[in-house]
Amino acid sequence: MIEKELKKRLKEQKFKESQRLRNLKKYDYFIILPDDPFKQKWDLLITGMLLFTAFVSPYRIAFIDFDTTAWVIIELLIDIIFAIDLILNFFFAYHDQ
Repeated sequence: MIEKELKKRLKEQKFKESQRLRNLKKYDYFIILPDDPFKQKWDLLITGMLLFTAFVSPYRIAFIDFDTTAWVIIELLIDIIFAIDLILNFFFAYHDQ
């Protein structure tokens, strides 16, 4: 019984915090909320880029002697995405207890 009550209170607190952030967003267009679909897709993209970098870069360093134009362009695009992520992190909101 107590556990259900605690879960209900926690859910209400999360809802209130979410509503507070949504009301704040009405006045500030530069805040990207944690439950925003764009942020979820962006996090998925960054995760993919990090996995790609973690697996491909060591392989290329160990076994590839020279870079082709395609690899230079791919790495440049990944670097640009990471730079954009660095800037976007200043606009991402987060839930704080």
